[in-house]
Amino acid sequence: MYRLGNLTIVLPSYKCDKACPFCIAKNNRKFNDSEAEHFAELSRILDVMRINGIRFERIVLSGNGEPSLYGIETLKELASIIKLHEDLFDTLRVHTSGNIFWEKDKFDLFNQLVDDVEFDMLRVAIDPQKDMEVLGYARDYTQSSEFQKAKKIKFDIGLTRNLESSTCAQDLEELLQAHPNIDLIRFKSLMPGENEQSVQATWVRENRMSKDEFMEFAKGILKYYSSKSLQGLKSTSGKRIALENSGNYPKDVVFSNGIIMDYSESPIDIPALQRMALKFDNTRALRYDGIEI
Repeated sequence: MYRLGNLTIVLPSYKCDKACPFCIAKNNRKFNDSEAEHFAELSRILDVMRINGIRFERIVLSGNGEPSLYGIETLKELASIIKLHEDLFDTLRVHTSGNIFWEKDKFDLFNQLVDDVEFDMLRVAIDPQKDMEVLGYARDYTQSSEFQKAKKIKFDIGLTRNLESSTCAQDLEELLQAHPNIDLIRFKSLMPGENEQSVQATWVRENRMSKDEFMEFAKGILKYYSSKSLQGLKSTSGKRIALENSGNYPKDVVFSNGIIMDYSESPIDIPALQRMALKFDNTRALRYDGIEI
């Protein structure tokens, strides 16, 4: 068997209920196929992967925008394909702005689809009001009844100056106590994207933590948990906490435009996927702009 990381299914619409100032989709404008769907090709490709022994840690439902803004019939068609191929992955991850927790039918469709389902959201603040202010959305999705019912939640929290190092760990503990279905908190650096002159890239450069700020932030987290290492860090309730660099995709691929490709948009065939799976996974050490912790 050939085992890879994530297979990300990128839906082509850029529609979203948030106005994230760092939105990498708006910056890069990648994986866009004029809102055409290629679900028949997705099903065929997954069948071929099954025949050739290719498996993934996760299948990821993503999008250049918010997946739950698609119509329910489109999402049902996609969900049926994922269900038919659930032997090819361990976890279904749904990237969302949080809007899916306000749409019960769409939330139920994916929350009940397979045993291991994870909803993944990106924040810049633990405090809901601050997060809503920066990311431009109006309703605190953590207070929705569907959020409480989610099988598993993952929060990515961007390492920006919105995070108060003196209170972050305590705020984090209160968040985890209030929502025991949060399985992982991952602090990560935001990527400026490929268009360095865009307003999104400019926002990232102006608002991300400096190296010194990150070092102080990390030290504060370690001090709170009486830990000497970021490796294997867990909350008091045993939930995973990770501080890591973003953009490490050694065994991840993307489905878009009806084909499988890498993150540089180069098509990949089955032999290439098999070779990728056999390569040593050179996972980076925990870093921030080249500084090892």
